[in-house]
Amino acid sequence: MQTKIDIALEIHHITVMNAVQSFLRIAMAGKSPHTKKWYSFRLDLLSRFLGETRALADVLEVDLIQYREMLEKKKLSPDTLFGYIRAVRRIFKWLHVRGITSINIAADINLPPLPKRGKKGIDDKHVKMILAAAKKQSVRDYAMLLFFASSNARRGGVSNLQLKNLNLSAPEPQRRQVQVFEKGGKERTVIMDEQTYKAMKAWLKVRPAGSQYVFVTKKGKPLALESINKIISRYKTRLGIKEPCSPHQWRHRWFRRMLQNHMPIGQAAQIGGHQNIKITHEFYGQFAMPELQEAYDRYFKP
Repeated sequence: MQTKIDIALEIHHITVMNAVQSFLRIAMAGKSPHTKKWYSFRLDLLSRFLGETRALADVLEVDLIQYREMLEKKKLSPDTLFGYIRAVRRIFKWLHVRGITSINIAADINLPPLPKRGKKGIDDKHVKMILAAAKKQSVRDYAMLLFFASSNARRGGVSNLQLKNLNLSAPEPQRRQVQVFEKGGKERTVIMDEQTYKAMKAWLKVRPAGSQYVFVTKKGKPLALESINKIISRYKTRLGIKEPCSPHQWRHRWFRRMLQNHMPIGQAAQIGGHQNIKITHEFYGQFAMPELQEAYDRYFKP
């Protein structure tokens, strides 16, 4: 049976490299390959800066401050610097919660400020153009694009959508609620409007059999992530649209429209699948002056 002294000695012999490897193996379990790669890349630089064979117990807050100063001298973009510091804060918080370190030495290493910017998303007129073209050409494309527009589902959620995740035979409003699995397999419920519901039913009537996935090819194989991108790109090229139209642009548009229509930001964040309301505010809560004037006149009472 291990004593507290034995455990303390084990912890004292953990190196920086051991700590990073443990974090990537345990904390990143179940995360998407993209997320694992994102943290691995950033923590590799941190590990080399601190010294891979250095005892974790010897790392001090001043070392992390010096690491940040080194990054700042590189003249990185605000987003890149933000990502590196975010990774530092995440691993040291995890190490402290797991009891591997007695204190969180990164607790006071603040995230660098990001420039205020709003994510407008795909233009409304381009959405109407693409939907009109899809309605004429493909029952599948029309249903899928309406689902992007009304549900704010991510590309992975649409690609992974299965028949069992639909509730089309349930009473209203449950029939318009859909379970999607996104970002490392996390489940959430999205909501589609009545137009999308009808388009989805129309697609399922003609959908090729042989797969449990909702959106499939003519041969019944599930649409891959890149296939979804290519479908949208084809409409974009055919219609002569130059601006971005990726699946995430449709998601940006959903947030902006909801907030412009005065949905409380907390509700938009929850329906949109943001774990932190600060993300919703940072990217979508910045309004133009005419919008702020309209909101002021609506809500201010002398």
